[in-house]
Amino acid sequence: MISQSNICLLLTISALALSSALKAETVYQSPSGMLKSTLTISETGRLTYEVTRGGHSMIEPSSMGVTIDGIDLGQQVALGEATTESISDPYPIKGAHTQAKNIYRRVLLPVTQNTSGIKYDLEMRLYDEGFAWRYLVPGKGSRTVHGEASAFRIPEKTQVWYFERKNAWKLKSYAGEWMSAPIEAMPKVSRTPLQGFPLILEYPHGGYGVLCEAAVFNYSGMRVEAIGDRTFRANFTEGDAGFQLNDQITTPWRSVIAVDTLNELVNQTMVTNLAPAPDPILFADQSWIKPDWCVWRWQLQGIGLPSDQQTFIKYAKSLGYPYTLIDDGWEYDWEKPWEKLKELCAYAEKEQVKVFVWKRWADVANPENNFAELRNWLDQVAATGTVGVKLDFFDAEDLTKRLGEEAVLREAAKRKLMVNFHGCPKPSGESRTYPNEVTREGIRGLELNFIRSEGLLPPQHNAALPFTRLVLGHGDYTPVTFQPGHMGETTAAHQLATAVIMTSPMQVLNEIPSNVIYYPIQEVTTFLKNLPTYWDETIVLPESKIGDLAVLARRKGDHWYLGALNGGPDREYHLDLNLLGETPLEGFLISDSQDSQLAVKVVNIASHSESKIKIQISKGGGFVAQLKKK
Repeated sequence: MISQSNICLLLTISALALSSALKAETVYQSPSGMLKSTLTISETGRLTYEVTRGGHSMIEPSSMGVTIDGIDLGQQVALGEATTESISDPYPIKGAHTQAKNIYRRVLLPVTQNTSGIKYDLEMRLYDEGFAWRYLVPGKGSRTVHGEASAFRIPEKTQVWYFERKNAWKLKSYAGEWMSAPIEAMPKVSRTPLQGFPLILEYPHGGYGVLCEAAVFNYSGMRVEAIGDRTFRANFTEGDAGFQLNDQITTPWRSVIAVDTLNELVNQTMVTNLAPAPDPILFADQSWIKPDWCVWRWQLQGIGLPSDQQTFIKYAKSLGYPYTLIDDGWEYDWEKPWEKLKELCAYAEKEQVKVFVWKRWADVANPENNFAELRNWLDQVAATGTVGVKLDFFDAEDLTKRLGEEAVLREAAKRKLMVNFHGCPKPSGESRTYPNEVTREGIRGLELNFIRSEGLLPPQHNAALPFTRLVLGHGDYTPVTFQPGHMGETTAAHQLATAVIMTSPMQVLNEIPSNVIYYPIQEVTTFLKNLPTYWDETIVLPESKIGDLAVLARRKGDHWYLGALNGGPDREYHLDLNLLGETPLEGFLISDSQDSQLAVKVVNIASHSESKIKIQISKGGGFVAQLKKK
């Protein structure tokens, strides 16, 4: 029999043990030990995490947790024994380089929510360049996700880059202009405190961070709310009503990328690393996935007649571009549209060109019978000889739209069709899981210059994009225009540089192709005819700064292609070819001319005696170069 004094002693020991457990800290490290994440159960029972890299704070203690059926699974928790493993899983990629490094430490931590007894796993990955976590919650039947306590508390005096669009479309299409503000000001800088991913952090110590999510499958897309105290907290389109899921719930990865330099930022692949590998059966053969350059009539000249589209097929052949995009209107404005589309595909085949076609998502969005309307439409498309589709106007990232995106990718792959998404949210690694996604919008690109009420794209927006939106993955900016009314305050050289710097395995040319073919400076035509769309190597060159100047060198085989976008004032840039490691080089450089917005200067690199070249860059200007080893 236990005495009263022993009972009191046991209660005291239990209380001390509980107090110790609540304050206990567990530190997890990345493979090199460069990055650390510390998990803590606070005195109130809240599960929290923080992230440091190289001794610098990247994320201060912030809450974790997902609320399912009204129960906050991050509150009043107990932790079990974690299992860890080290993994190296490289894979091919089309983007800044050819292979993604995917080296991380995986931690699986059992968690029990004490008041309900619910048990689940917190899965974490620690990379040298970032930290990510997700919640794995077993269960059966219909369940409601009411939100998450997942949050990010940012160190003071950090500058935050975010995209802004002063209307309701901001978080529908993610097509906002990039700008920055101190973290302390974030609750009030926008019309609402809600922000979309990614959020880019410039730390006072000099490093960079990215807040984002990855692998958004069977879940609503996450935004964040600036709630004060330098904190962003999870937010979802569905609000307090939540969204319904069945059986086990696997959330997307909540992610923090943390690097020292812009070069590391541009070359990291953490978002695609976190996405599942492609289905080995569905994608056993990927030979049909061949993204490249594409001509496009709709932006400047409308859909036109089928005969007009034939002309664009001829333009594509003349440029050596393998694709043409037939956009909005073909299905509704043409007589016998399906017959005409099949004829165009046959004509294009003879010219060694392939066809993409456009579709409004709402027309095929019905999820009944496993998206039967979508599947029937894709069957019709495939039967014409079309090789790709452009689905447009998703206009949200709630659960239903995210399920629709995956249905498009899955069903298109079954029919060997490539996919371009427009009117859609940011990428979350879909292009790894479904490599037939060859590009997506979710970016304020050149197409938006036609919405004059919102103003033309400023040069500083373009100079920010490679270090902001494009760190998540490809973006269909639809580069290059030489139309003075659509260029804004940029130059022809700046426009050319967008084709180098805006990462997209499928590039859709915004200009009328004849204006490229017959450009008065032959090097301009040569450059755009030869330019690849994905790369073996990418280097961010010195003096690059978010929103001020972006200078990138891209290598494909033994050729280098350089691009510079000036978001600041007139400047002199000192290009050091030694940084490319393969001097001497030969080729040409196209830069700004003071004569006019459309004028350019051409320098023959082979005749240049120095490895360091001074380049005058105009306000809103830029330069490009095409080089190879002598």
